[in-house]
Amino acid sequence: MRTHAAWCEVVCGDFNSSMGEGSELREMLSEAGLARAPANGPTYAVPGYVDTLDHIWAGPALKPRAVLRSSAGEIRSIVTSGLPTPEHPSDHLPVAAVYNVEACRAPRFSVLEVEVPMEVEEALREEWLAILHGAPLAAARADKRATRAQKQLETSFLGTLHKDHAQRLRSWQAAATEAAKAVVKAIVLGAMPSIRAMGVAQKVIDPGGGCAMRWAGG
Repeated sequence: MRTHAAWCEVVCGDFNSSMGEGSELREMLSEAGLARAPANGPTYAVPGYVDTLDHIWAGPALKPRAVLRSSAGEIRSIVTSGLPTPEHPSDHLPVAAVYNVEACRAPRFSVLEVEVPMEVEEALREEWLAILHGAPLAAARADKRATRAQKQLETSFLGTLHKDHAQRLRSWQAAATEAAKAVVKAIVLGAMPSIRAMGVAQKVIDPGGGCAMRWAGG
């Protein structure tokens, strides 16, 4: 998180921590620019021990509109009986939140220079680029087999090269990926004021349990 400026990142799940004052993890997330969504009582309960171990943290452009909540009576019942229950078959209660994407000042990006590894022959560089061209296609199809085959192809190709050259190509790939992410982030942040100015319609939905959530979009 220190490497990448936080904007719309979301970190969530079972932290195995109440994230109270003095928590090292809490300090790390706060320093990275993330804030915790409002909590609603415990998410873990067994006889003799109750705690909030599951959390949602998000970047500064994400403003919480609603969180998944349990009624006070349900929480009292869970604290008394513990988890799991017939209604909640897991030993943790779920956490969920709906966010609005707010316009915010784009972070200043330094110019990212992607140095081409000239010590690697041009033909090998071109072949490496051709191989990498298939990676987004495999990821877009969410095909585990295709993704695995793509990684095997990359590994096999690099295995034919001198160790130093293989490392140079991997570093080149990583640098180009970071540069692309920075460019996309800057473009999205720059477009946010225009998107907000368009007055995107909002509607209120009730996912059940008396919890009204406001969702932006169609």
